[in-house]
Amino acid sequence: MSLAQGISVNVNGQPVSFPGVGPQQVSGRVMVPLRGVMEKLGAYVGYEASTRTVTATRGDIDLQLRLGDRVARLNGREVTLDVPAMEYRGSTLVPLRFMGEALGADVRWDGVAQSVNILTNNAGVGRPDDFHAPPTPGALDVVSLDSDHTGFLRAGMPVRYVLQGTPGGTATLQIPGVTQEVPMTEVSPGRYEATVAMPSSALTVNGAKALARLRRGNAEKVINAATAVTVDTEIPKILENSPTPNSRTSSPQPNITASFDDGSGSGIATDRVRILLDGRNVTSDATVTSKFFAYRPPTALAPGKHEVSVFAEDRAGNPANQSWTFNVGQRSDVIRSFTSDAGNDPQPGQVVHFTLVGEPGGKGSIDLGPGRDRVGLRETAPGRYVAEYTIRQDDDFFAMPIRASLRSKDGESYTTDPQNNAAAIRNHAILQRPKVTSPVEGERLNDSFQVTGTARRNSQVKVKVEYSASLLGVLGTKGTLAEQTLDVDSQGNFQSQPIHLSGFANSRGTTYTITVTSIGRDGKESDPVVIKARK
Repeated sequence: MSLAQGISVNVNGQPVSFPGVGPQQVSGRVMVPLRGVMEKLGAYVGYEASTRTVTATRGDIDLQLRLGDRVARLNGREVTLDVPAMEYRGSTLVPLRFMGEALGADVRWDGVAQSVNILTNNAGVGRPDDFHAPPTPGALDVVSLDSDHTGFLRAGMPVRYVLQGTPGGTATLQIPGVTQEVPMTEVSPGRYEATVAMPSSALTVNGAKALARLRRGNAEKVINAATAVTVDTEIPKILENSPTPNSRTSSPQPNITASFDDGSGSGIATDRVRILLDGRNVTSDATVTSKFFAYRPPTALAPGKHEVSVFAEDRAGNPANQSWTFNVGQRSDVIRSFTSDAGNDPQPGQVVHFTLVGEPGGKGSIDLGPGRDRVGLRETAPGRYVAEYTIRQDDDFFAMPIRASLRSKDGESYTTDPQNNAAAIRNHAILQRPKVTSPVEGERLNDSFQVTGTARRNSQVKVKVEYSASLLGVLGTKGTLAEQTLDVDSQGNFQSQPIHLSGFANSRGTTYTITVTSIGRDGKESDPVVIKARK
């Protein structure tokens, strides 16, 4: 923190006296004492030590602000501060932009007079822009780093960053965990710009803050971007279609369903899902969530082929589209019923018995879901088919569609409706923590590494890699390098995509926190495994 030398503050043309601490400069932002400005307006400023809460009240102002928080309550609504309120030598300091928000004022910088003018009489524009202190003449300084995007960023999307600082320097930019370090171009004295495109590979990084370096001679300054971005380049998947693609169903009103999987991405935007049946939009009659959709035709479908088309996007705008066909059979008595005695929450070792009643003389099997072999059905009496399955320790059938298929004597195959049968197995596997085999605790990482380990077969794990570094021995920076949702194979092994270390996240002394959890079919996560590594 440094004193913002020579900067004065005026409210409606009247100078503000700061008997204690005056304006301060923190990470390129000017922070002003709250009490001095508010009392100039005739407000009462109080402080509750037990909760570290500052209050300011006047006829039209009711402000509550807790030190260290980035959210204040102003007249009953929440206002976000770009820099948290802080205590310095007994004074509460807040970012200048927040003062404009709190007062509904216009904040203007007078470069000649080196003063900040706060106008509360509805002068000027509405919402004030960020105020940044000008660089000190002759010294290397960085004032601000801002971007033209907020919210989610998807694959290939360009983002422009602008660095304000001392003219005549050399500037570079990096978003740790997202982009390599790239040069910035000085487009006008003291204004440096760079445009970076989000990568096309599957990547999710929450709260990524760009870092910029400005160099001139042997001097160097580093600054964090004022706002963070969330990068989601992971393409959603549409899975577990029902009726099964190219299958034949004996139900003229089958449940048409599919699940959505966006991995560690931003999640499916339900208002952007469209479902077509034979070219007709049926979305408004369907149940749509971020995890699945379900639609049942209100009237019987004609025998023959029917086509389902699904169009979806996640919240970042990454699209997922899929179409498939199924056939409604001429006969509805090929499969009359399909049941099991699983009950609720069967335990490992319990044998589940399946029974299918249908046309005699056929051949059938049961699909128990991904990663499991089909179970054959035996005809024990004319038209009665049975099979058994023993629940295993790592089985998780929660919301898993179980389908039976029967090939009739005339060679046509029919599939049961998984949403409308009594054969479901409703159990939850106990989520065990995964085991991480690499990296190990305390390991020194190379410039590129992968997270490997073991977990429940055919399940998923979530991997998150965070870093913490000290730049130039002064500025601490931290962020997320990678967030990946990984499929565990049939042998119980998982391996992340390569994670590359570069720029700020690859400096000596940087520490890395690797967190891995198992994910159940209901979306719940196990207790985490945490590995600490270093550079």
